[in-house]
Amino acid sequence: MTINIDWTSEETHVLFNPRLPHKELEIIRRYELKLNSYKGMIWVMTSGVTQTQKSLKFVGLTKRAFLCSAQGVVKHLSINSHDRILNPLPLFHVGGLGTMARAYISDCQIFHQEEWRLEKFVRQLTEKQITITSLVPTHVYDIVERQISSPSSLRIAVVGGGAISSQLVEAAKQLGWPICPSYGLTEASSQVATAIPNKNELIILPHMQAIVNEEGFICLKSTSLLDLYAYLSETDVNFMDPKQEGWLITEDRGIIEGSIVKIKGRNSDFVKIGGENVILPILQSKFNDVRMRLGYLQEGVIIAVPNQRIGHEIQLIVEGEKSDQLEKVLKKFHDLVNPYEKIRVIHFVPNLPKSPLGKVLLGQLKQLIG
Repeated sequence: MTINIDWTSEETHVLFNPRLPHKELEIIRRYELKLNSYKGMIWVMTSGVTQTQKSLKFVGLTKRAFLCSAQGVVKHLSINSHDRILNPLPLFHVGGLGTMARAYISDCQIFHQEEWRLEKFVRQLTEKQITITSLVPTHVYDIVERQISSPSSLRIAVVGGGAISSQLVEAAKQLGWPICPSYGLTEASSQVATAIPNKNELIILPHMQAIVNEEGFICLKSTSLLDLYAYLSETDVNFMDPKQEGWLITEDRGIIEGSIVKIKGRNSDFVKIGGENVILPILQSKFNDVRMRLGYLQEGVIIAVPNQRIGHEIQLIVEGEKSDQLEKVLKKFHDLVNPYEKIRVIHFVPNLPKSPLGKVLLGQLKQLIG
């Protein structure tokens, strides 16, 4: 998917995965003219129709918002005209679009490889003497699993698109990869806080104001924030500005200490089990760490399922079939967690549904297991 963006024009772009179901593509075509009436806007689709959500959700970001974000990242990571960027992310996602905006701001060269193929990616890094790239946790896992060392030219590998375990970060660093974890969201035109090489702390970027409200949610204010949401259904389109006096209340809980933000997880990641607070990403991270240490290649996703007696119970969905090695992984995992955090039920599915960035689509996954 090739996209040419004139960052100084009022041309509007409506971006989405071209492999969407036919029904969703028809809805987008029905309202594309309406979206295009907002000049200088880039509309990025973030979610499709599910059993619980009956409309397509688009985030409306101005080109000015993207350039504001890019300026913050360029300053924070000292990107300059001598850098060479390789983008392996799709251009219908803010991660990929953000690399284009940074290349424009810094006047550096950029190359794209939208379809993830590890061997081709590493070859391009070397042949083109790439200095900066952007990855998601799935990419890093592939690199570590194959034990591929980083090319010497690479000085920054920003990792976004979801939480990444500290063990996976350290494993990649042992192979020489200059991993810089980041926290971002579509509504902020990509990054909000990013680590610098050889550090893991998420530093709030210079263009962004961030606070934590009384409920513990991270709130953001910046020119890089969205203008509007657009909700497209079969019968109509609705627009909504979610900001309150310029502030966006995110769904993420966290702690801010000076310029450092620590992410606890999304609101939906917190559940009660027998009166105890359980944070699902922490359990997922522990499971992933055990899986990697023991060389268990089948991917597993931890979910919380309502339970009338104790509130919720922990279940595991595994890609593939049952194996003896899984029993070893479960035993080690259960040694690391509290009794109420142990896995009670295991499901096996042929394939885990994923987004183009490798994120597991939990809504579709839960439909698979009923």
